[in-house]
Amino acid sequence: MSTSSPFPVSDDILQEFKNSTEGSSNVSFFQIQVKDEKFILVSQQCGTGDIQADFNNFCSGASNNQASFFLYRGNNRKEWTFVTFVPEVPIKERMVYASAKGTLKDKLGHNNFVKELHFTTTSELTYSSVKESERVIDTRSDFEKVHEKVLKDEDEARNEAEKQHTASSKASGIGGYHTVSIPLSSAAITELDKIKSGSANWVQLMIDDSKENVVAESAKTISNADLKREIIMNEPRFYIYAKTPNNYVFIYCCPEKSPPKLRMVYSTSKPSMIDQIVKKGFTLAKKAEITDSNEIDEALSAPAPRANFGASNAAPKQYGAPRGGLQEGGGQSKAYRQSVIHGANPLAQMMMNNGTATEGATTKKKIVIPPANAW
Repeated sequence: MSTSSPFPVSDDILQEFKNSTEGSSNVSFFQIQVKDEKFILVSQQCGTGDIQADFNNFCSGASNNQASFFLYRGNNRKEWTFVTFVPEVPIKERMVYASAKGTLKDKLGHNNFVKELHFTTTSELTYSSVKESERVIDTRSDFEKVHEKVLKDEDEARNEAEKQHTASSKASGIGGYHTVSIPLSSAAITELDKIKSGSANWVQLMIDDSKENVVAESAKTISNADLKREIIMNEPRFYIYAKTPNNYVFIYCCPEKSPPKLRMVYSTSKPSMIDQIVKKGFTLAKKAEITDSNEIDEALSAPAPRANFGASNAAPKQYGAPRGGLQEGGGQSKAYRQSVIHGANPLAQMMMNNGTATEGATTKKKIVIPPANAW
């Protein structure tokens, strides 16, 4: 028996399968074998609607001494499953079926088969085994499963934050996707006013469950020794602390075990929160960012950053400007501009002085060729 040439498929197999696929026949099961170098139709069966009972009944005639191909379809009449059943038969017969499978699928149409299964014993040839073989077995470790869930939660939180910010940006005409603006509630503003008036020195701010407002716990007066006890360690929070009157510190605590969604929401809303607090009249001396209550003392004692992150309305510092170098309204005087030019390196002086002789003089554009040692 030769296995190198394609085996012919009988016309009755081709016609019956075509009729069934096109809907002119109710046949839902075919058993096909290879005999004398050709495919033969051993049996066929119509479906009753109970796929499990029909499958078990049709395959009950299989033998551990004879290989076969079983073709069946479920509720979707155009989607067939190709089952190769090759038990412990002689090696030559196994090779025949291995090479014949591709030919049969090719003749009947590969696109008609959505699944392919393989069984070697009659005890496996049951519908429960078919469903079990379709089940995806999760071989990941517990750590991998948790890690994947964290990443998924962070992606969802990021998408939600971007949607909120996009809506806010459209309303305000501001572009970008880096921050989310969640307004302070009227009750939160009332508690902040207690800090500003000096009747309290500590207030805790949190984003409500709807993520539409920032609410506050009642403002209170606490001592430095009580700071650690006031920090929430299972969720992110914002805090305002007055070290001394008019010396305000903004504290953002994001514990490592915080839910990923909350971490994302708080981190993207932090810049807006600082801006709102500054607009309420708080001149923030420092911003502290911690992940654990034990870090609070060190964070408050550390020197403040050089830039005043809370003073969004302050004029920028002009480094190197001589006294009187800034004109009223923020413009720069000619003396200041010239001082910058004369203080620059030689190449910069050449490029900036080129064509700027005196005011009112006619100038020409020139090509500046850097000196050999400029680089």
